[in-house]
Amino acid sequence: MRLTKPSRLFDCSSRKVRSHALGKSPLVLALASFLLTTAAAAQDPALVAKAQSGDPAAQNSLGDYYSALNTPEGYTQSASWYRKAADQGYPKAQYSLGIAYCWHEGVPHDYVQAYVWLDIAIAGKVDDQNHWLNYAASHLTADQISQAEEQAKKWLQAHSEKTAP
Repeated sequence: MRLTKPSRLFDCSSRKVRSHALGKSPLVLALASFLLTTAAAAQDPALVAKAQSGDPAAQNSLGDYYSALNTPEGYTQSASWYRKAADQGYPKAQYSLGIAYCWHEGVPHDYVQAYVWLDIAIAGKVDDQNHWLNYAASHLTADQISQAEEQAKKWLQAHSEKTAP
């Protein structure tokens, strides 16, 4: 069975799941619900205003929206919003930014930076059982892992007062 990119399964403008072999599966319906929620989020002026004024949860929501567009421009926007929230100590955004570095989505392909942000996110209680951290580590040398851990430690020390939910 061939999987289709999420953006091709769901048309945000018509809010209907496109006719597809997977169109009625729970996974596709859950994806459709996620895309509807994030599409609505980006069109909510109050949310956009909150994000622009520095609210990390709103910034993360916009990052999710732009990431779901599944386009190079969307990834660039999502990485920008994730970075703003991540710099404020928002663990979900730190996690998403780390994954973006793994997959070169809006940021350079950089496993050291991926490791740094994932390590910071896990310290902020994002629970992924170290899956993505281990993935990034599998592409690094021992010296690069040490360098990434040192960067994460310095970031955590410098931002110890910034702990968002």
